[in-house]
Amino acid sequence: MQRQAEEKWIECDWKPQKSELSKLEKMKLFAEESRETVSSTEETDNIVDYLKRLVPEDKEHAISLPSLPSNVVSFNSLRVLPLLEQCKLLLKDAKIMTFQQLTMLLTGCEGLTADSLLKVLPQVAVLVRGNWVVKSEILFPNGSFSSVSGVPADIMCRARDYVLILFTKQQYIERRKVSAIIKVPSEETKEIFTGVSKLRYSKGWELNLPIDSEFIKKYPEVVNKQSSLWEMREVQLNNFFHTNKEKRRRKSKSVSEDSAKIAKKDGQTHVRDNHLSDSAETDKVKRIKTIKLNDVNHKDEVS
Repeated sequence: MQRQAEEKWIECDWKPQKSELSKLEKMKLFAEESRETVSSTEETDNIVDYLKRLVPEDKEHAISLPSLPSNVVSFNSLRVLPLLEQCKLLLKDAKIMTFQQLTMLLTGCEGLTADSLLKVLPQVAVLVRGNWVVKSEILFPNGSFSSVSGVPADIMCRARDYVLILFTKQQYIERRKVSAIIKVPSEETKEIFTGVSKLRYSKGWELNLPIDSEFIKKYPEVVNKQSSLWEMREVQLNNFFHTNKEKRRRKSKSVSEDSAKIAKKDGQTHVRDNHLSDSAETDKVKRIKTIKLNDVNHKDEVS
């Protein structure tokens, strides 16, 4: 308060809002139009031209990729790639996307139509509840290993596909139950789940995106074809996991039987050793008794 009191007052002349001076001062806030009025058709350019003005094509980048990390591609460089490669890179980064999101991000791509996009998508993605999820083979290429525990790519692909199959059937799944079947380390299991889903406490894991009912209704043929592919994949995985379970059960049974045989053999050896020990003790007692009896007889003879 003291500082405010010490500050100097600045005298101002108040002018009414509609006075000439107020109008002149207000006009200073507006810039004059320096270009000629354009036609309405030029003002409503299509979205492709608008995006090109925002992100002009760079000829140098079209020839050589920018010096960015290996897993990062600039949006400008993405535009010069074929549609298939663009879909692959976008899905590999996002893991799961809607058809509408892909269409918006790929706007401006040469020859882009709904049909052309639906033709290339199944090559790099699978359909889960109306959403497109990047294929496991793209995340875990043949011959590669997981970053944490070094799990081979084929095992990671089977485990991830099994999780995706469950999501095609139900909204929530339990990670604990899945882990008991896929048999991969906990960190790898977590990586699979967090890539496409989120945890809903007291419910389970749910896909990051809700079901895309609009896509399902609009493209039933695509949905039916993807469903058939998932059914075949499910049969393969169920046979694989069932066979592995039987192998583990037989192996466990064999180990148990071997342990029982060893324990039985050890028990027989222990009994035999005890029997021999008891016999030795009995002989020793007999010798002691004989010695004592001889001593008694000898004393009687002396007396």
